Amino acid sequence: MELMKSLLAGLVFLSSVGAYATNVCENNRFVNILALFVPLNIEIQGLSRDFNTHGCKKPVSGWIELLSLDQPISKHYVMSDRCDVGGPVRYTRKPFPVTLNVRNFGHIKTLIFQAEYVVHPLADQSLEVVGRVFDGEAYSDAQKKEVEFSGEYTIVFSGINGAIVENKGGTMNYRKLNKTSPVESICRFKAKT
Repeated sequence: MELMKSLLAGLVFLSSVGAYATNVCENNRFVNILALFVPLNIEIQGLSRDFNTHGCKKPVSGWIELLSLDQPISKHYVMSDRCDVGGPVRYTRKPFPVTLNVRNFGHIKTLIFQAEYVVHPLADQSLEVVGRVFDGEAYSDAQKKEVEFSGEYTIVFSGINGAIVENKGGTMNYRKLNKTSPVESICRFKAKT
């Protein structure tokens, strides 16, 4: 029960933490997608301005139940003036499939990937939470696979008082597929805490 109270305190604290993307990641549309899966409502700012996810509104409640009891959170993203993503997502700790329709993402129209949340209790009563997207594929309107991608964001917080112990940040990896040779990129970013 104490762990649940500490987890709640940590979630409340973390939901108020702002974040930023480093210059390496700015205007990276794939980081916008990962931002929808960053654990515990940490908001990443400085994302792509051409591809808008600011108005998509990730779930605000249910994180305690998801991370401690694996009770799923369901969300249906609807495209709007401030949300260039559409499709249902059922957040769980176990790997779950995601298919999203996107617009303003170059010629990419569909993203298909797996996502999950991994929680590691640590010896000092802190918790490490990792939000991951993996096995990602981005398809053009011609149903041609254009990009493969994966990413994750990790944060450690105290199970006693909810304070951030370590902000490990995140990475986004993507590989553009083309006729000559694939182009691979790694983007690293970290929440401002």
